[in-house]
Amino acid sequence: MINSLAICRLLGHDGNIVFILILSAKANETVQVLGLEVRTDGYLIQPLSMRKLMNRCRA
Repeated sequence: MINSLAICRLLGHDGNIVFILILSAKANETVQVLGLEVRTDGYLIQPLSMRKLMNRCRA
């Protein structure tokens, strides 16, 4: 079975141009760093406002 971090790794390679933003309830630093190490563009912790999400997507 493939997990979400493995999918991020695959999409981050081979010249793919995909914006990946992780929305998670997991707030510990280790999980956040792991998410960013697999070539995601951001890691946001829930709950968050729609305004913050939209601003991050525009950045």
